[in-house]
Amino acid sequence: MYTSLFQRLVVVPCGRYQWGMPEPISEATRILGERIRIRRVKLACSQEEIAHLAGMNVSNFGKIERGLGNPNFHTLVRIASVLGIDPAVLV
Repeated sequence: MYTSLFQRLVVVPCGRYQWGMPEPISEATRILGERIRIRRVKLACSQEEIAHLAGMNVSNFGKIERGLGNPNFHTLVRIASVLGIDPAVLV
């Protein structure tokens, strides 16, 4: 219980703390993550499975899905390849 409460505490830009989930980096990263999640769910795969097949850490994959990560082009191509779609569909 202590860790779950601690995980919900996030730092905001002014160094203050706020309760809740962090906001996506931008609208573009939110949309990218949403498209990845939709395709992953259609394939009935877990985040762990997709991350493993893409050769990346599951926590980093989760950040990308939540719009908190900003993947480079190579990572985006690897994810799209595992999902069986063209990278252009994601962006």
